[in-house]
Amino acid sequence: EHGNFTDLLRKAYHHEPHIIERKGDGTKRIPAPRLALVMSGTKAQFPSLLNNNTEDGTLSRFLYLQVDDLPSYRSQRPTASSDAFREMADNYSDILSKSHQILEQRTNPLYVSASKSGWDYIDLYCKRAFDAEREHREGALIAVVNRASLNAFRIATILTLLRLTDSGKDLSSIKTVEISADDMETALQISFTCAD
Repeated sequence: EHGNFTDLLRKAYHHEPHIIERKGDGTKRIPAPRLALVMSGTKAQFPSLLNNNTEDGTLSRFLYLQVDDLPSYRSQRPTASSDAFREMADNYSDILSKSHQILEQRTNPLYVSASKSGWDYIDLYCKRAFDAEREHREGALIAVVNRASLNAFRIATILTLLRLTDSGKDLSSIKTVEISADDMETALQISFTCAD
């Protein structure tokens, strides 16, 4: 409403239906919004995006990575390592595209699970973060910690699917995949680095 779209951001995070009603435009329905959003900017820009509001839950639905290093000059000259990085990025881009194409063509859902030890690890990691947040900051960002576990599971799912696609696993017909311990640990580190 009037440029405030945090309601849509909150709903899209959980793929909840969204209805837009406008005088003259009628009603538009988005049955299961899916939103990927990557932004960069300064610290001062983000509060205005969230309307300076930490109470409505929008803040906890994003992953943030803050870099505080002092900038230094970096040559733009091509090097062997920059060429290798470009090759690696192109390779992973191809894997991601292939994985997406296979999953889009599926007619049945693909279920993703974690082992009991995987869930135990998530719970232990998240409970520690939750308790630390509650104790040290008086719970101001507990929702961020709670959602960090969901973010970690989503990231682990993506990592697992990419790894399986890269290894040649046929994702077109299998019913279930289990997240590996390495993918879970990597995802938890990413999620909680961003939540910290």
